Amino acid sequence: LPEYLRRHYLLQHEKYRAFRNIRVVTENGGNSLTYRVLVPETSQYVEVTLDAGIPIGVEMKLSDPSIPKSFLDQLYEDLFLIVQLFEEEVRKTTLYLAFMPGERIVPKREKTGLLARILTDSMLPLYIALMALTFVFFWIFGGLAPLIFVGVSFVLALFSGRLIARSGDWKITIDRPEMQLLQYHFSPEEFEEFRKKHAMKIPEIRKGIYEATLAADKPIDCETAGKVFSGYGIDCEPEDFSVKKVNLFEIVEKASNSFGLPMPEIVVANTIIPNAAA
Repeated sequence: LPEYLRRHYLLQHEKYRAFRNIRVVTENGGNSLTYRVLVPETSQYVEVTLDAGIPIGVEMKLSDPSIPKSFLDQLYEDLFLIVQLFEEEVRKTTLYLAFMPGERIVPKREKTGLLARILTDSMLPLYIALMALTFVFFWIFGGLAPLIFVGVSFVLALFSGRLIARSGDWKITIDRPEMQLLQYHFSPEEFEEFRKKHAMKIPEIRKGIYEATLAADKPIDCETAGKVFSGYGIDCEPEDFSVKKVNLFEIVEKASNSFGLPMPEIVVANTIIPNAAA
């Protein structure tokens, strides 16, 4: 993150910001970025220190307490936007694998059925299905086709939750509220090579990691997952590897309570989106 900020923010935005004393510092395994921002048409400045930890920390020291708050807000907005861009770039080159603790096997089937592909795939199958349905209705029903099409669309929207629930693999309950999400970050070059060689083997990789960890009552860690990754040309680096637990039941429960709605059934579809590795 500090190097990304230096290249894509500090060095490219000097036309409207005056930056000085730019330094990227690595200490105790952590990275930080420090720089000075000059306040236009004054001798004032702001010393900014960004700590690339979790969460990200930002400290601003003012040379003069009279520096306008609007100027500080602009600096904050600059950092907020560039961090968002950085996170988006990271997501594009990150492999995500989801696991359900307590599930004794990884579902072998991927969603290949027409209904499942339409409801859980990318937008392309849904668009094609709707176009085909429109032509069929006009061919059979003529002038009544628009009304019938609206009716069918309403019914599908009304029961879409149940249709998707039937195609789900994992049910989230109060007894099994969590999922584990493995994230492995590649460099752009590494990710492009992985995408070309192994994009279609992601279910196979996930199954191998599951059998080596959760199925054997072991935690998911870089050492164990690395043994599976090595078979696909991936050297697991601890700094690029992370696992987080997500309590889906608690998230949905809070949202339901906020809107005064009954607790719905929670189902997770173990689906590989075709363009997820693109």
